[in-house]
Amino acid sequence: MTVKDLFLALFVVVVWGVNFVVIKVGVSEVPPFLLGALRFSLVAIPAIFFVKRPNVPLRWLLCYGLTISFGQFAFLRIKGVRIKGTGTFRNA
Repeated sequence: MTVKDLFLALFVVVVWGVNFVVIKVGVSEVPPFLLGALRFSLVAIPAIFFVKRPNVPLRWLLCYGLTISFGQFAFLRIKGVRIKGTGTFRNA
C-alpha cells in the first residue's frame, strides 16, 4: 500500500466517523425528511459532473432515483401502529 493509498483510507475513515456526529446534530435540528433530501442533493450535485448518465429515458431514471433514495427512506420513517382489536393502523 502506497502512502497515497494510506492517506486516502484514513480520509475515508475520518469522513465516515464525522458523518455520525453531523447526523446526530442534524436530526436534532432539522426534520428527518429535509435532512434526507439535503443529504441526497449534496451527493447528487457533484455526481452529475463525474458519473456518466445511463442510456435510459429520463423518466425511468427519475423514477428509479426517487424509489431507491427518497422512497426507501420515506417508508422507513413512516410507522404504522395497529390499534388493538381492530384491523386498522394509525400513524404514531
